[in-house]
Amino acid sequence: MTRWEYRTVLFQPHWQVANLDATELDTQLNQLGNDGWELVSTTSTSIGAGLTRDLVLVFKRPRTT
Repeated sequence: MTRWEYRTVLFQPHWQVANLDATELDTQLNQLGNDGWELVSTTSTSIGAGLTRDLVLVFKRPRTT
């Protein structure tokens, strides 16, 4: 039976006129992927009026112990 470990990351993007600068997010995602983490869930936190403040990213990878 595979056992998993999880990691939750709060990503606070630098918004550019309502558009995400994806380069910063890509860099973090690629680093976590290189470390064996798989992104399994994403949600956003709201500051109201439908605007996103932060992204909450949940990752998993097989436990080695």
